[in-house]
Amino acid sequence: IVVIDPDNFLMKDMKKWTDQVSRNNALGQGAYYAGSPKLQEMWKEVCEEGCDNEVDAVGVPYVIKASDLKKVTPLWRYYTVKVKELVETDPAFKERYEKHLNVMWAAEMFGYNYACTHLSIKTKIMRDMQAR
Repeated sequence: IVVIDPDNFLMKDMKKWTDQVSRNNALGQGAYYAGSPKLQEMWKEVCEEGCDNEVDAVGVPYVIKASDLKKVTPLWRYYTVKVKELVETDPAFKERYEKHLNVMWAAEMFGYNYACTHLSIKTKIMRDMQAR
């Protein structure tokens, strides 16, 4: 499965990437917040399971097996809503993460990353999937 945002377009054959995924091993474009220690710090604050797992900082396109996406989807929503609610209701949380990660704008990206981390699905960070 290839997941993209509605404002993205597929310009290349995705086979070179879809052939690389397997159960519990996905891939995605490196996110703008890759390398930020705030990503892992926020994970420690919101995590429910897999809290010691390293977060893979990826954005769309996400390439993932359908069976994994089926498990990821409810947690993706859960973590997206949780992050948004914390930003809206906890000024200290917003202060810690909004400036560094632009959390409200990309809450669904964090939701996806955290859902995969929760489930121990490793996501290989690619650098050549998006044209910018």
